Amino acid sequence: MGGKVLDKISALFEEIARNFSSASNGPDFIKNNMAKLIFYSSAIEGNRLDDSTGLMLINRSLEIGSGRLVDYIELLSHKEVYERVAKIGDNAVSSDDIIEMHEALFVNLFNNLYAGPRRSMASVGNFITEDATKISDVINGLAEMLNLKAATSAEAFSNAVNFHLKFVEAHPFEDGNGRIVRVMMNWYLLRNGIAPVLITIDKKKDYFSSLEPYNFCRYDGAFAAFMLYTMIKNSGMDPEELAQGIGDGMEERLIKDYLMVFDGKMDQKTLLNEIMVLYSSGDKECILGALWLAGCSKARPRLLSDAIINKDPEIASMTMLSMEKRANASADESIADLEEHAGTLKAIALNGTDNRERLLAISLLGKLWVLDGDTVGDLLKDQKDLRVTAQIFNTLRYNSKNQGMVGLMDSYAGESSIDVGTNAYIALLVNAPTEYSEKRLRNIGNERDEVKDEVIKWLGRIEKEEHGNKKKMINLDVIANTLIATAKSDSRVRKLLLGHLSLDAEGLNRSYIGMLKDVVNDKGSDETEKAYAAYCMGKSMGYDYLHSETGLRVDDANSNIINMAVFLSLTAGKEHANEIIEALDVKNDSLNAVEAVSISRMLDENAFGADFLFLCRESFHAWRPMPPSA
Repeated sequence: MGGKVLDKISALFEEIARNFSSASNGPDFIKNNMAKLIFYSSAIEGNRLDDSTGLMLINRSLEIGSGRLVDYIELLSHKEVYERVAKIGDNAVSSDDIIEMHEALFVNLFNNLYAGPRRSMASVGNFITEDATKISDVINGLAEMLNLKAATSAEAFSNAVNFHLKFVEAHPFEDGNGRIVRVMMNWYLLRNGIAPVLITIDKKKDYFSSLEPYNFCRYDGAFAAFMLYTMIKNSGMDPEELAQGIGDGMEERLIKDYLMVFDGKMDQKTLLNEIMVLYSSGDKECILGALWLAGCSKARPRLLSDAIINKDPEIASMTMLSMEKRANASADESIADLEEHAGTLKAIALNGTDNRERLLAISLLGKLWVLDGDTVGDLLKDQKDLRVTAQIFNTLRYNSKNQGMVGLMDSYAGESSIDVGTNAYIALLVNAPTEYSEKRLRNIGNERDEVKDEVIKWLGRIEKEEHGNKKKMINLDVIANTLIATAKSDSRVRKLLLGHLSLDAEGLNRSYIGMLKDVVNDKGSDETEKAYAAYCMGKSMGYDYLHSETGLRVDDANSNIINMAVFLSLTAGKEHANEIIEALDVKNDSLNAVEAVSISRMLDENAFGADFLFLCRESFHAWRPMPPSA
């Protein structure tokens, strides 16, 4: 059951529900908007394709821009998820359906090792989720929420908000949680006659910051207001005009403030006044809302200093979240909020009455670079909560100034708890001298699968940021021989390594070329491994080298993913014009995915002209124009 603010927002939604009816948007609403739903959902999670590229790819158009192999596969897999969920229709959804949707999302992705329920705790921003042993029951509960039939539009809206919050809090999968929850939430809305929600990239920060309070404060008002705002914008209504018709009670006032802040229509003087009025109301939900709004203020609301020492852990947690939000927005000016209260954060981390509050305080201490050895020692003393221990080392892995705790990290890296062990291992790599880290990594093949997975994932993040400065962490090239040797005998390592190499394939170190060639030419390699290896070879060494060393070309006998990988290496220069035209005319439609790959990029770089593009169109037998946009 939601709070009062969610109830009032849901009632407001009921009053204007006709504007959000899927029927009023026409029978082809989902079909005409699927591309946008998929593209923006993927972009929120880091897909690098530009909007015209992504939308054309999903709509099966020929002219699109450049991108990495993983970006194209990601969008096409996401489309497969939407097509699968559409087939469920009005039938009940099961926990198996949710898991199968997730598995479909990871088809042909290098991190498809993570398809299905996660195996350990997961770090979600500042939040450490519950033990993975509970995930099966959690997914069953989420499926039950999706099968709730709503009697009214207000109830459907409220149920959708609650489902989204519960799903994100549980984080049942290692990766892809955001994409799956948005697909399933939209399915639920459509099932109840409401048009799906399109969260645009420019609202990514508002989306995430409105979700976070539920994890720490059990507060759903900010996300409910964000959902309402997003749906208003999707429908073409004016949020400011709607806000003027809302009542004058404290909760209504808060809702209006949310809408104006999300719409960028709240000036700073008015915002500060609203924060003070709401904070002084005495109503806990309004106080929490005021503190969330304080995180949007460019000035420095002094009430944060009072609220952080509040005995109510949810109020103190919301204050910490707002301080962090302000610090992230303006590090030099607003980090003072956190620095001034470092002592309070330590006290909460050590003695907080609520574990969520403690987890957040530990995370913020790490971001302030003040999670010192004494504090860590006190936190670990007689510590029985694995989530707190995991959070300590999870925080230290983002900070390379803890050389004095390397011995402690080393001792915890062998913990039987996967969550503690993996976080301590990576914290060790980040903080230990480079020579020690490299020596440790040369034995990575002897570690547990979960440790290998997480470490290699982390190694892909070559740079990390310290107070605005980028620095190298571990150089993949230095340990190339170790990684290559481990990859030969361990398919998990090989798949993850190939994926990471593909993220920067054009600047690939030549040490990996022999391994890539072996993978492509090995008849025992699976299609995903072979495709990523081919893509890396082609991008790094050129199509001619790829073809001469492996015999690969775009061919009817190949799978879509291999043809796509080869085609991407073909688009590097004008000398391959004939091969490109031939590739686009493969007769068995094996290039249905590849057809959307980068020809407009060639035009932008003047490698090819409009005549060549026209010739491609004429040659490509499956060509058809873009469907009309919604």
